[in-house]
Amino acid sequence: MFEQTVEKARGVVTNVMRHWSKPAKGNYVSYKEILNLGIGGMGIQFFTIVLAYFSLSSSSTLMGATLGIQPMHMQFIGILMSGLGTLIAIGRNAMMDNTHTKIGKFRPYIIFSGIPILVLAFIFVFLDFDKMSYIQKLSYATVFTFAIGCILPFYSDSYNSLPSVITPNSEERGKIVAINAFLYSVAPTIYHFIVPILADKTGGYTDIRTYKWVVMPFAVVGLGLGMFAAFGTKERIVVPKTYIPKVNTIRSSLGVFKNKYWVITTISATIGFLEGGISNLLNWSFMYDSQNYKLMGVVNTVLGTSATIAFILAPILIKKIGARGALLLKEGMNIVFIALMLISYKNIYFFFLAWYLNQIFSSLVLVVNPVIGADTKDYHQYISGERIDMTFSTAQMVLTPIGYLTGMVIPYFFESYGITQNYDILFDPMVRDNVFRILCILAIIGAFLQFAPLVFYDLTQTKHQNIIRVLKVRAMFEDYSNGVMTDEDLNDTMSQVERSEGYYYGATPDTNLLLDNLKRAKKLPKSTKDERAVRKTEIRNAKKALSESKKALLEKESAEILINELHKFDTPSFQFRINLSRKLTERQVDALDIKNGEYLSAAMSLPEGTKQERSFKKSEIRRARRIEKMPIKIAKKYPNGIAEPNPKELPQALIMPDGTKEERKAKSRAVKAAERSIKRYHTIANEYVQAQKLLIFFENYGKLEEIRQLYKQKLQKVESEAVL
Repeated sequence: MFEQTVEKARGVVTNVMRHWSKPAKGNYVSYKEILNLGIGGMGIQFFTIVLAYFSLSSSSTLMGATLGIQPMHMQFIGILMSGLGTLIAIGRNAMMDNTHTKIGKFRPYIIFSGIPILVLAFIFVFLDFDKMSYIQKLSYATVFTFAIGCILPFYSDSYNSLPSVITPNSEERGKIVAINAFLYSVAPTIYHFIVPILADKTGGYTDIRTYKWVVMPFAVVGLGLGMFAAFGTKERIVVPKTYIPKVNTIRSSLGVFKNKYWVITTISATIGFLEGGISNLLNWSFMYDSQNYKLMGVVNTVLGTSATIAFILAPILIKKIGARGALLLKEGMNIVFIALMLISYKNIYFFFLAWYLNQIFSSLVLVVNPVIGADTKDYHQYISGERIDMTFSTAQMVLTPIGYLTGMVIPYFFESYGITQNYDILFDPMVRDNVFRILCILAIIGAFLQFAPLVFYDLTQTKHQNIIRVLKVRAMFEDYSNGVMTDEDLNDTMSQVERSEGYYYGATPDTNLLLDNLKRAKKLPKSTKDERAVRKTEIRNAKKALSESKKALLEKESAEILINELHKFDTPSFQFRINLSRKLTERQVDALDIKNGEYLSAAMSLPEGTKQERSFKKSEIRRARRIEKMPIKIAKKYPNGIAEPNPKELPQALIMPDGTKEERKAKSRAVKAAERSIKRYHTIANEYVQAQKLLIFFENYGKLEEIRQLYKQKLQKVESEAVL
């Protein structure tokens, strides 16, 4: 056992060294980049822990204990600011989703947004509060906390979004999120160990000197460490090189509700709120039953290891059963372990064991949820053609009132049992037992409600891989048309296309035959040592063949996504759209002649015999109405006439020289000017642009064999050079 452990550890070290700077085959991220992300995460943690003091919250010792801001005043101002904060958040999300820079959409905010936050925080703690009246303190606190609160999400949300764009590989995401979570979780441990010791030298948490000389330096260190994530990682969103985000907040937010996987996971999270009702039961067992506070400290320390086990377990589960399987397993095991709590809560040791096991599986979401969220965003890009990340948060705001309502259920239950300001009623065993039983039962119901919708979540790992292949194919066609396709992109995309075609058009594995082979292997004689050895080998080979055939069958089924994409223009629905697009683009955009009801009548005449036909007809009716409104929008926004931007302007700007500082500035100005012109035009004449784009796609998809031949030529050239 020891030798096996040493051998595995040696294998891990060898693997890390081998792929320190260059990722393994099939992966996108090296271990060096993963470490940079983790170190950056530690910095972000230090930074956000410190900035938590700069909020009008009763939990902020800076605002309450140090400055003496009254809790009700903080609450009242917080309510007033939340409405304005929501509007700012919507604008912030749209701004981030429309960000397009050379280094990505998130990393620029990590680089630049932390500095003004740090400056504001330093100015605030060095204000002369001793000479201020209460109203002055409250005013300064309101202004500074609001300003910091508006900017901080640019910083923290950008980092939190990096794991979803650092790789398009779902399995690799799980590994990265787990390693990253383990690394950055070290930061709070360091902070909460060092700061209380140093704070004791500066007067404690009620003295402003603690925040000046003990707390704020951690923000400086955090900002510095955060730059590892900003400069040491790379965003790998699968889009064409000339892609410019044109996210419309309202349209894109409404589009999120058409994403079935987002809807499923959101429903699951929303209706499973009852599961959180047991969060205090373990501490209550010590406080109101055993009153053994020494054991309570030991138990809470041991409990902290449950997340570490989850970080190790999550990538293994994602690799074996996928993110969906891991999430279903988590909810299923939660039901089992909460049921064990229900029957063991009177025995603190058995109760803790059930609690600990439940915490391990509950902590899986720290890894699994980011992976599923990233996969859901990839799927949304697949169905909509639009890459959005932060707009999902905007759509989530619609559900805020539901969250407020569901958040009242458990408190209402507490009050119905007399648990209000004084929790001493829990010293009564009869009351405590009833509360424990009912909360456990409610939690089981909550876990089941979370589990039920996830059964319909069928975005498997293999299906997601083929969706990424589709996105790569779309990018490849557009880059090829624009003359910016690289050999690396050609090789990567076409190799995956041929892989999917091989599975789809290849023979279907006979799993029944292979299952029979396994059964026959198990029936082999095992009387002698040699017979047992032969039987063991045959069983192992039969299991391996059966496992590989199941994987091949899954690949074959999922490959249909890519094959349908390659041949989508042969379908009646796309033929209708092509004909409509040709008709719309017959004239230049400044000379459109759209008769009232012309496009709508064509859409209304579509068949509606099947569910798919009805869905297509509904979407085309909406499209026809937008087309017929377009001339009115053009006349309003372009009173002097609309002009289509030069399609070569942006590609030419992107290839401008950038060797000197002046050249980089000139290139940046040219790129931004081209992007502004394109964004405005695409917003107003969106349907006309989409029609043009569809016709270009139609033409580009007809070049598949041309691109295939180019791929084979490049491949032959590489093979020839390798021989030489």
